[in-house]
Parts: sequence; C-alpha cells; structure tokens
Amino acid sequence: MKQLPIRLSLTALCLVFCSGSWAQQTLQPTDNCRDHAASAIVTFADAVLEMEVREAMSLGPLETLSCDRAAQLTTLRASGGGARRSVSGSPEWVDPEHLFHDLSGIQNLIGLTNLALSNRGLSDISPLAGLTELTYLNLHTNWISDISPFRDLTKLVDLRIAENPLTDISPLSELTELRVLRMHRHGDFIGGQNPRSHMGATGLLFTNAVTDISSLAKLTKLVDLNIHTQDISDLTPLSGLTSLIELRLAANSFTDLSPLRGLTTLEYLELTGNDLTDITPLSGLTNLMALDLRFNPDLRNIQALFENPGIGAGDIVELRHTNVSCTDQERLAEKGIEVRTELFSSCATATRQR
Repeated sequence: MKQLPIRLSLTALCLVFCSGSWAQQTLQPTDNCRDHAASAIVTFADAVLEMEVREAMSLGPLETLSCDRAAQLTTLRASGGGARRSVSGSPEWVDPEHLFHDLSGIQNLIGLTNLALSNRGLSDISPLAGLTELTYLNLHTNWISDISPFRDLTKLVDLRIAENPLTDISPLSELTELRVLRMHRHGDFIGGQNPRSHMGATGLLFTNAVTDISSLAKLTKLVDLNIHTQDISDLTPLSGLTSLIELRLAANSFTDLSPLRGLTTLEYLELTGNDLTDITPLSGLTNLMALDLRFNPDLRNIQALFENPGIGAGDIVELRHTNVSCTDQERLAEKGIEVRTELFSSCATATRQR
C-alpha cells in the first residue's frame, strides 16, 4: 500500500507530460512564439482573423495551431469587402464585413511572404513589425497613419498602402528591394471641390497628404510607382529612379518636370492635373508608350513630343482638358499616335474621340 502514492504521482506526471495537448502552453494574443516552446498554442485577439488564418491553413476550429505550425503559413489573403470607388476615408467605401481592431497574434506567422489586409479598418499595424520574410504587403484602404513597423521589412518587393491617412513616409527609406509601390491618395477626406480632380474622381478634397518624398530617393529598384493625389511640389527625389517603367503623378502640385529628364526607361507616365505649362524634359523619354496630360488647362506647347524620336505609331497621348491647338494635335496624329481629346472637340476629326 505504501507504493500507491508513488504510482499515483507517476500517473499524474504522465498525464501532464505524456499527453501532448495537456502539456502545450496556450499563449496570450500578444505573446511571441520566439519566447516559448514550438508546441505552444497560438491565439488571436480577433476571432475572425483567426478564422481567416485557419482557413488559409486548412485547419478546423478545434485543431491545435501551434507555434511551429503557424510559422509554416506563407500566404494570407484576408482583405475586407471591395469598394465602389477609391476615396480615402469617404462614405463611398463599402463597409467591410468585419473590422480588425487588433492584429495581435499575427506576429507569430513569421513565415508569411504574402499578406493582404486591405479595407479592414486597421490603424495599429505594430504586430507586423516582426514579419521580416514578407515580400508582398497590401494594406490598401485602412486608417493607418504610422508605418514605422515597416522599417525592418527589408525584403518587401511589392507594397500597397494607398488610401491611408499618411503624412510621414520616412520608414520606407530602407526598403530598397521594392519594385512596386502604390501609395496614392493619402490624407483625410473632407469633401468639397478639388481643382485637380481627375479620372472621374470629382468633388474631392484631402488634407494632411504627403508632401515630402525624399525617402523614396534610395528605392532605385522601383519599376512601378503610384503617388497620385498627394501634395507633392518637388520631384527631385525621383531623379535617380532610373528603373521606373510606370509612374503615376496625377493631382499633385508640381510644375517642374526636370527631375524626370533621366528616367529614360519610362513607358507609362501620368501627369494629370498639375497645372503644367512646360513639358520640355519629356523630349528624351524615348520609351514612352502612353503619356497622360489631361487636366492641365494652361498647357499649349508640346514641342517636346515632336522632338522625341521614340513617340510614334501605336503610342497614346491624352490631351483632354488642355489648351493644345488642333494643329499640334493633328501633327501628333500624323505620326501614328493615338491622340485622345474631348468627345465634341473641334479637333475630333483628326484625333481619337473619347
């Protein structure tokens, strides 16, 4: 009989240490797996986010999500509902089915390379700071104003952070592997009329938009950059981005295009709504296939396009809402260029009606 307590104790120990599920520690959503055993159980502050993760991993609701298993997930697409129209912070956005108020727990998905969380009402993205394997990140259409968690995400190749109330983009300066950067329409939507309205987005006003793009100067691998609808007056930081193929700069506040003079790999250039009068620096951009000059009402002189030997048959030049003469439009058309102008323009017989 004296051996019975010993046997009971051994049985109890076995229940604790021999049973995997009993031995596993359950983490708090804010805990990091790096501080715990690989068998520890990952939890999330947001039940729907956890559901999205489990679905991506083909895990049932009762299956254990351990740290080592969580680290194996490479792709998570958990964006909210789509939008009727791209308007940062306006009622035009379709409400997502569920807002992610807290991303805690996602920091343990350390194997993620591809993450999409657009239109989820996010404001705090600090749990993303440790996801250093990310190469693609889409946070389009949220309420993010602080992107300092990006500083260590140096493997990012494709980053989409448009439609967020950003003013400071300095954390992007070290993301030198970026090829694609979409960060258009930042700031806070306040309604009203915008004299630089374009692409059908009339009646918009934004405050606190990005004005300083100096942090982009080191991102020399960029091939696709979209920074339209900001308040950028100086394009100098773009002068060294000589790998760019697509550049969208519509609805800003610059008038000097000289920093673009050396971007000879450009094929698509959007300059809509910037009060341009001088496009001389474009004369050497011989790879241009599509040039958008709409909504520059004081633009008359397009001699640079005649001097550019690369613009010709099959290329597109948008001239709606400019003051370019019919004669010059006809000269472009004679080069085989598709010239797009107003539907009822008096020049329409010599151009493509749009």
